[in-house]
Amino acid sequence: MNLYRIISFPNFVNLIENKKERYVQPIIWEDTHEAYMLRLLEDSTKRKDIIKALYNDIFDKDICNVIYNYFKLWSARWRCYGQCWSKTSESDALWRIYSYDKMSIRIETTDEEIEYLFNNQKILDEYQLILDDVKYDFKLEKGLQFQIKALKENKKVTDPFFHKREAFKHENEKRVILFRGPRPDYFVNRLSTQGTLFNFYKNNDNKILTDLGIRRRNRKNEVSIFG
Repeated sequence: MNLYRIISFPNFVNLIENKKERYVQPIIWEDTHEAYMLRLLEDSTKRKDIIKALYNDIFDKDICNVIYNYFKLWSARWRCYGQCWSKTSESDALWRIYSYDKMSIRIETTDEEIEYLFNNQKILDEYQLILDDVKYDFKLEKGLQFQIKALKENKKVTDPFFHKREAFKHENEKRVILFRGPRPDYFVNRLSTQGTLFNFYKNNDNKILTDLGIRRRNRKNEVSIFG
């Protein structure tokens, strides 16, 4: 599939001379409703709602899965890099939005070429590549419930990056997301009927970051991993 992107002339020169593409953290994208659920992690009240949904609705009170995938949500928030392409070859609206100072250039590639490029790079030793279409079905009034439902269905913490409001439908996007998942070092310190105490460490050292008490005994040893 042919894909198109409008970039500034200086970025085009940098691409040609240095042969380096630019991927940015989605948190700096202008639309403040991008990856809505991941943004809500910064809100202490909404964060509790997300944890409750993981615990009650998605992982059926399985503590280990809740903890691990909660970390993966934070990784999707802070350890992702993305790039946006359009499947529309010509669009007056896109030129008006992305042609800064009328000094921009439209470049073209294919999704196959993007995949080929990354498959020949060592970066995939650390990052997962997700290349998918954006769906324009996100409704702000049902934002958190909508994305929790999607998370339950497809088990991908990067899914919030692929849903936008209908007002952006003219962009007709396909997105490239590079996702670096968490590698938390934690173990169960104590189990009892009163709760589960987890000790969390950083970089394999012995510094405890936090002790988390949860009011239910874990029922499984395995951990389900989102894509």
